[in-house]
Amino acid sequence: MPTKHRPVRATLSPALLLALAGCSVRGGLNPPPQASNEQYPAIVENAFADTTTQPLSTFGLDVDTASYANVRDLLRRGQLPPADAVRVEEFVNAFPYAVRPANGEDALAVASEVQPCPWAADHWLLRVAVRARAPVAEQAEAPLRLVFLIDVSGSMDEPDKLPLVKRSLGVLVDALRPQDHVAIVSYSDRAEFPLRHGSGEQKAAIREAIAGLVAKGGTNGDAGLRAACALAREMPTDGEVRVVLVTDGDFNIGASGPEGLRQLLAEQRKERTRLTVLGCGRGNLKATNLEAVARAGDGAYHYLDGIAMAKRLFGSRLQEQLMTVAREAKVQVEFHPRHVASWRLLGYEDRVLQAREFADAKADGGEIGPGQCVTALYELVPRAGAVRDGVALRYASAGAAAVPEVHPDELLAVAFAWSPPTGGDQITRRHIVQVRDVAAAPASHDFLVASTAAAFALLLRQSAHRGDLDWARLTALGDRLDSSVVDEHELIELINQAARLARVRS
Repeated sequence: MPTKHRPVRATLSPALLLALAGCSVRGGLNPPPQASNEQYPAIVENAFADTTTQPLSTFGLDVDTASYANVRDLLRRGQLPPADAVRVEEFVNAFPYAVRPANGEDALAVASEVQPCPWAADHWLLRVAVRARAPVAEQAEAPLRLVFLIDVSGSMDEPDKLPLVKRSLGVLVDALRPQDHVAIVSYSDRAEFPLRHGSGEQKAAIREAIAGLVAKGGTNGDAGLRAACALAREMPTDGEVRVVLVTDGDFNIGASGPEGLRQLLAEQRKERTRLTVLGCGRGNLKATNLEAVARAGDGAYHYLDGIAMAKRLFGSRLQEQLMTVAREAKVQVEFHPRHVASWRLLGYEDRVLQAREFADAKADGGEIGPGQCVTALYELVPRAGAVRDGVALRYASAGAAAVPEVHPDELLAVAFAWSPPTGGDQITRRHIVQVRDVAAAPASHDFLVASTAAAFALLLRQSAHRGDLDWARLTALGDRLDSSVVDEHELIELINQAARLARVRS
């Protein structure tokens, strides 16, 4: 790999980047085999919570999928991933689901399903899926304002980095409409402007600017990001503006430090500019950096492991990935203590919120694009104060103790909230799951896919909560999927590959 010559600037450490994202470093970093320069934020899995003391679960919705794509690339290269490279929620949300979208005026709708847990026979598995509505005609025709910030430093001079990025951007150019606008900023030792402005009608000029990108020099990401944000402010204000950072993650922040970057991205959010992060390449991937920057910029983090992923992000689903129909989206589930003894949220460890933050429109939720579906899974252990943490409880009387007679036929209540993309009051809706809904019908195909993806992640992590999962049992779960569907066929193949690698390792 070519040597990267760094300018004399401060580099943001993993600890500082995690602090910027509101996280902390726990347990160190686990590099994958033969890729010792890669970094992943440590994950401490959510534990089971007793409903008598913790009846509420609150978290911000997350549309990141980088973990699944990154692990897919590692497995195809013959490597089992380190545990901290595997994020359960990003495995689950890497797949499309047939959830009915919201209709009417609401931006979001919710669906739920409760079935026996595939890895713990005496437990239940709850699937909560939030689906955004497709944009109305006015939104569908709204222009996209995109500023691509491309890392062209020396470490990007590898086939799975800048050359792949250039091919991927070609997919995006094909999808541009006449009303869309694109700008390109590149950075190595300094920021440069291969394209300050190009409409969807100027595809030849955009392609020429992309073709001229060459990897060389150091990594002045700070200057690049500031140049991209300045260019975003020059964009017309008749559409949402999004900066898309494409890098292998070795990203410095210059002399201003993490607080300077935090302020810069906060200012951009006020101006309706979001930051999406696209990671690429092996050997130097800094997932710690990329997740933190995406979180600070109110955007998503994805990993580019091939042209197929580019087509998914930049092809027919371009608006879904780069437009917003719901901001600061979050979910709060209240479990009925009469029926649920304890519960555990699978994944979303860095999106957990305090119960009182659900009602706070400024609390950090997630950004949801048109048509997007976000799925969360809970493992429930069944069981044969009116206010907690400032939140009025549905399943308690005015006293401190839970009263089984309050809504006795209900299993749980799912509240979900979001803010309109252009501002305004937070909107809240509630969805009730009845006890009779538990395994009321055979598991849906969506449930089979989501639970298999989650089981795969748990086994790759060697999670303490994997129950009786082993590779033979996981392979049997994969047999329930539809191998004629490309995404599901791929999941089956990855499970088989991981099983083979695990046998070799043992």
